[in-house]
Amino acid sequence: MDSFTFNKIAGAVLGTCLFGMGLGLVAQAIYAPEIPKKPGYALPLPKEEASGGGQAPVEAPISVRLAKADPKKGETSAKICGACHNFQEGAGAKVGPDLWAVVDRDKASVAGFDYSSALKAKGGKWTFADLDAWLTSPSKYAPGTKMGYAGEEDPQKRADIIRYLDTLAKDPVPLPKPTPEEEKQAQGGGQTAAAGAAPAGGGDDLIKLIADTPPAKGEQAAKICGACHNFQEGAGSKIGPDLYGVVGRDKASVAGFDYSSALKAKGGKWTYEDLNTWLTNPQAYASGTKMGYAGEADIKKRAAIISYLRSLAKTPEPLPASGGEKKADAGDAAKPAAGGSQSDAGAAGGAAGGSFVKLVAEAKPEKGKSAAQICGACHNVKEGEGNKIGPDLYGVVNRDKASVKDFDYSAALKGKGGKWTYDDLNAWLTNPQAFAPGTKMGYAGEPDEKKRAAIVAYLRTLAATPAPLPDAK
Repeated sequence: MDSFTFNKIAGAVLGTCLFGMGLGLVAQAIYAPEIPKKPGYALPLPKEEASGGGQAPVEAPISVRLAKADPKKGETSAKICGACHNFQEGAGAKVGPDLWAVVDRDKASVAGFDYSSALKAKGGKWTFADLDAWLTSPSKYAPGTKMGYAGEEDPQKRADIIRYLDTLAKDPVPLPKPTPEEEKQAQGGGQTAAAGAAPAGGGDDLIKLIADTPPAKGEQAAKICGACHNFQEGAGSKIGPDLYGVVGRDKASVAGFDYSSALKAKGGKWTYEDLNTWLTNPQAYASGTKMGYAGEADIKKRAAIISYLRSLAKTPEPLPASGGEKKADAGDAAKPAAGGSQSDAGAAGGAAGGSFVKLVAEAKPEKGKSAAQICGACHNVKEGEGNKIGPDLYGVVNRDKASVKDFDYSAALKGKGGKWTYDDLNAWLTNPQAFAPGTKMGYAGEPDEKKRAAIVAYLRTLAATPAPLPDAK
C-alpha cells in the first residue's frame, strides 16, 4: 500500500471520529441533562432505629434492679420453677438440680446431677449477672441446655427471682452496690417494665378485646396452663381444677378439689372482670392462693386467654354489651373441635401422608431437639433410662402404642392400638387430647406443622436404627 492510499484511509477514519464527537456536542447542547429533584423511583434505604417512644426500653443494670427487688414477688414468680426444682436445703434434685444456695455456686456442680455439656462448658460461678442472663433465655445462654424454661423477658421480675434465690442460703451473698455510672445509666432510660405491659384494665375495653380475639390465639397463650389444668369436659382436676365451663362458674366450686381458704372466701362467679383480675396477678386477687402462676401483664393476652376459656363450654357465656358495641353472640366463639381442641385449622395444618413425611425428611433433627426440650420435664430420651412422669421416648417411632413396660397408660391411649406411625405422631403432637380424649398428657399441642416435623425427625434419631421413612409422594 502506497503512502497516498494510507493517508486517504487514515483521513476517513479521523473524519468519522470528528463527526461523531461533533454530533455528541450538538446533542448535549440541545438536550442538556437535568438531574430531577425527586427520583422517579426511590430505592429503599435501611431503616434507622426509631428513637423515643418506639424504641425498646434499655435495661437497668442488674445491680440497680437488685437494689429495689422484692424477694416476696420473686418467690411468687419462682413457684413455676418448683415443678422441676427443689428450694429446700438437702431436698436434692428433681427434674432439675436443687436451687438451695445457687447464687455464687459453681455452675453444673450439684453432685449426681446429669448436666448438659453446654452448661458444663460454661464454667465459673452463678454470679448475679450470669443468673440474669440465664433467666432471660437459658437456650441462648447455653445453647443445648436441657432446661425447658423459655425465659423471663421482664428485667425486674428476673431481679425479683434472683433476689429470692439469694435468700435460699444460710449466708446470702451480699448484693452488689450500684456504681454511680450504673445509677446514671438507669436514670437515663433503664426501664424495668416489659415493653407493652399493660395495666389490669377492664370494663368495656376488656369485653371488646374478648369479643374481637379468636379463641385459637388464647389457646396458644394458655398452653402453660395445661401443665396443671384440664380443658376437656369430664377430664377432671389435675394439680389445679379443670377449666371446662369456668366462665360464669361459681368460684371454688369444682367437686372434690381442695381450694385455698383465700379463694373459697372470694365468693360469687367467675365473671369476665374477675377472670381478668385473677389472670393479672392471682396472689393479689386472692392472697394465699395455691396458684403458682405469676400472672400475665398484657391485657390483650389476658383477653385472648379468656376468649379461649369462654369457648370451653357447650354454650359459651354471653358477652355483655360493650359501650354501644353490638352484643356478642354466644355463637361468635369458635366451637371446640373433637377432644376440646381450639387449634386454628390453618395454623395446625394436621397434614398427613406424604406431605408430612416429606417435611420430616427435610427437617433438621437438631431443631427438633431444641423444640422438644420441654418434653424432657416428663420424658427420658436416652436408651435404658426408663420412665419419668411419662414413658421414655427412645425408639418411640414405629413402636406399639401404650407398650412401654410398667407404665400406667390412660385407657384412652390403650384403646388406640397400632404403632406410632409418622402420621399418628403428627396428629398426637398437634393435639394429644383430640387424638386420645382422656389422655393423661398435659401438653396442649404444637400448631406449627414444621415444628412438629422437626420434633418427629428428632424422635426418629432416638433409636439404634431409625425407622425408615416411607416414600413421600
